[in-house]
Amino acid sequence: MRHLIFAIGVLLLSESTFVVGAEPKFVALIEEGTAYEGKVVARNDQKVCLLQRDGRLRTLDVKKIEFFRKLADQFSPLSAGHVRDQLRRELVGERMDIVGTGHYLVAGPASLVGDYAELFEDQYKAVFNYFSVRGFHIHEPEFPLIAIVFPDAKSFAKSAAKDKV
Repeated sequence: MRHLIFAIGVLLLSESTFVVGAEPKFVALIEEGTAYEGKVVARNDQKVCLLQRDGRLRTLDVKKIEFFRKLADQFSPLSAGHVRDQLRRELVGERMDIVGTGHYLVAGPASLVGDYAELFEDQYKAVFNYFSVRGFHIHEPEFPLIAIVFPDAKSFAKSAAKDKV
């Protein structure tokens, strides 16, 4: 979710118009020595928005891109299992369990995570049904939706500071 909010903010605050959806290919690029793979979902003369295989949206500076190569004609997201493994590596030391549902991967304290996973999945189904019965065509998410439930405000603040939020 925070990646989506960030992406929307970046798109709204950009000084230049983005070309959206221009390149649906699977690409590799390097920006300042860091390698990325994904699908270009928007770009302009200054920035490239890259949707990575785990669902993260990265905004990269065009002038800092050192390498760009097409990998394939089709983009394919990582499986939920791969995303779970990646999430587990990112949360090392946080003492969190990860529970998967039909649409979510929820990380949190063992005593809470199952209840939250059920709550999130129920909310997803309620929103899906609400819009479906009103004639909206809703697509299933391309990636697992990720929720992290922190045990307290201090843990949340520590994680937010680490992410520079």
